[in-house]
Amino acid sequence: MRWTYTLILFLLFFLHNSGSGQVSVLGSLSIGDTTRTHILKTNRSDQFIGKVMAWLPDSMVFLTNTNLTVSFPTEMVKSIEVVDNQRINSSGNEFFLLQTVDGKNYYGYPRSIKTNLITFVAGGHSSTIRLKPEEVALIEPAPYMNLLLKEPYTNEYILSSNKHKKVEGKMLGYSAGKVKHQGTNGKLVQESIVNLKKYELRPQYVPYLGHSRSLLFLPTGFGMKASEREYRNIGIGINIFSYGLTDHLSTAVGLVTILPYADIKYSRDFGKYVHMSVGGYAFIPFAFGVHGSVSIGTPDYFLNLSYLRNNDNESLYSDSDFESFGVGASFRIGPRSRVLAEFNIMTSPASRYGYDAFYEYGYGDSFSWGYGWFGRKIRFETGLMAIGPFYNYRCFPEPCGNRYHVPIPFIAFGLNF
Repeated sequence: MRWTYTLILFLLFFLHNSGSGQVSVLGSLSIGDTTRTHILKTNRSDQFIGKVMAWLPDSMVFLTNTNLTVSFPTEMVKSIEVVDNQRINSSGNEFFLLQTVDGKNYYGYPRSIKTNLITFVAGGHSSTIRLKPEEVALIEPAPYMNLLLKEPYTNEYILSSNKHKKVEGKMLGYSAGKVKHQGTNGKLVQESIVNLKKYELRPQYVPYLGHSRSLLFLPTGFGMKASEREYRNIGIGINIFSYGLTDHLSTAVGLVTILPYADIKYSRDFGKYVHMSVGGYAFIPFAFGVHGSVSIGTPDYFLNLSYLRNNDNESLYSDSDFESFGVGASFRIGPRSRVLAEFNIMTSPASRYGYDAFYEYGYGDSFSWGYGWFGRKIRFETGLMAIGPFYNYRCFPEPCGNRYHVPIPFIAFGLNF
């Protein structure tokens, strides 16, 4: 009898492990133990908190903290972590469960609630669901759940209605045709959907990703991450594709007007606030050069200093020898916006025939000011740049020899993919 009992235990153990060989268990898992909480993570990075009710060879039955029973195929479960209830009760996210009148459940967050439409971003693949208010039974918090979302999310909403001009705060839920909202002062507001003028998610904070190659025209001291890819267009005429070979080395190819362009850049961080890079480039086949940059600050707020040395291809008599010195700055001014400024002066060596570039003066400069908007992958900049100096040959009414700069508007576009 004892041998039969031992054999049964062995077979159960074998079946348990053969069906869950890919599931990592962190801690001591005891099914039925009510003093512990289980964190279940799936292979697509979704996270559920509750308790494992049953573990079968091909599936797992899980009861969430919101009393929702879910059955997972075993191959979808990445790990089970056993934690104390006290730890779970002290932390959590503020995602929501949307339940429709026909019993469907979606996890995510509302993007906006209007008198005739509720827009909800569901987790997993961040699909956007649009429903009429009469199709939604309730929206309630689903704490302690991490979802794989394409966009960052924080529970920050703006409510305005016939009674309330503007109330910023967080959403508590929606039921029986009323939005439940808590203002930043702690005051609770329940507003009927028919009286809403606006209830929508505040613009979410997005990390700035456009710092790794250049400020506007000039290179920065920051670097790209391994396998990071970027397309950059400035004023139609500049089109550059960049790729991170490693966390310190990146390369770029493209066209500057009609000239083929290639670049390689090595970058290094010295602490949190100092970033340096060196590199080389070529305008094929007319010129080649080297560049170096120092960026002081973080991607959100930084000062940029750069140097560039351009050498012409003497066999082609391109006459493009010059040095460039630049200074610029970028400052975040909102969750998805920044302002930037850049000054660049280029000097050319003199010869017995005059200067190699920039004609009479031997130097040229440009000032650029701009505003940028950016998302998770896309960014736009627009602004004004002044280039010169140019010589004014008119002698009336201005005196001869007057120098001036020409203002030129610009539009720039970037895509990280």
